Amino acid sequence: MMSLKPFKIALFLGVFIFSNQAFAQVKISELLQASDYHTPTSKQKLFMIEFWATWCGPCITVSDYLDVLQEQYKDDLFIISLSEETSATVQKFLTKRPSRFATAIDYDGQTFKKYSVRDLPYAVLLDANATPIWQGNPANLTAYDLKQYIQSSSVRFDPRTFIDLVPYELESDTPKTLDGTYKLSEFESDLSPGITVFRTPNFIKMEGSLKYILSYMLKTSPEQIELEGEHNKMYVLELQYKKEFLSVAKKVLKVLGLKLKTSQKKVNALVLNCTDCEDKFWPQNQIDWGSDSPQFLVDDIQFSADNSSLSDFKHKLSTLLKTPVIVELYIEDEHQKFDWQLHYKFYDLMVDDLLFNFGIEVQKAKRDVSFYSIEKK
Repeated sequence: MMSLKPFKIALFLGVFIFSNQAFAQVKISELLQASDYHTPTSKQKLFMIEFWATWCGPCITVSDYLDVLQEQYKDDLFIISLSEETSATVQKFLTKRPSRFATAIDYDGQTFKKYSVRDLPYAVLLDANATPIWQGNPANLTAYDLKQYIQSSSVRFDPRTFIDLVPYELESDTPKTLDGTYKLSEFESDLSPGITVFRTPNFIKMEGSLKYILSYMLKTSPEQIELEGEHNKMYVLELQYKKEFLSVAKKVLKVLGLKLKTSQKKVNALVLNCTDCEDKFWPQNQIDWGSDSPQFLVDDIQFSADNSSLSDFKHKLSTLLKTPVIVELYIEDEHQKFDWQLHYKFYDLMVDDLLFNFGIEVQKAKRDVSFYSIEKK
């Protein structure tokens, strides 16, 4: 079992020399390609961070627009295109749709968080002092406005000073082996909500707090997991495919000196049902992020899932809505994989989306729901 640990280095890559410095405004874990527009000695007046994702349709249109602006003002403007997806996902996209911008992976989403990016596409324009002088949807930045910003900026600077490359280093640790097919490792990190699920042809890997890992394996909302803070640490769990998750969850807790208690409560829940909806489910080939890629991509209004079962979809929806979700529709093969893309932020839109695209009906109702209490043995 290997865990990811950050380390700092200085690298020469294409037109970049990245240095570890406090002034850097963009923290990246990998540079996928250098800019076609600039040389190692070129200096610009303005620096733009373009935030995007491969699943974001409007981002593609905006990128074409920014390419025109970059070509027009290449002597004064430097654009770096930033995604928080995996490098494999972005690289695969770039082979199909090449870009001329410098393109990089955001280190743990830190730059997205720094600039409070909530909607895509989004961009931030910085001057030589790293002061944001414009931000928003790049489609709203006109060539005239950009020209005005350039004319009012007199200082030229090296864009490399704005970028901090902090690759991940693989460090071995000592995992807890459960029975030869499962590995559990604790890693040092601030407790954070959510879980990242990676899948390869042979195994599945979950990274997150114990509460969210259990939530994923039990296919419930994290709100249905009761776990004291002292036990809720950050872990990486690897296991082979087609393992019974409830059994794995109990073994994980046993290794940690904990036990699982289940109770039933009647609470408000979302109930999913349909009479004949299998034909409307998205097939497996709608989304393909390749191997060793995350299972879900989520933004503030929608989420996508590649080759995920109905129970995986239920878990993600209940997690995002913080509400128990009950599935009362019948699927002949419970392990059958589908592709999903759903707006979840606005209830009425979500209901229409589920019905129109998947034939799934949604209603709010009180139901008996399982809650799980995690206690010391």
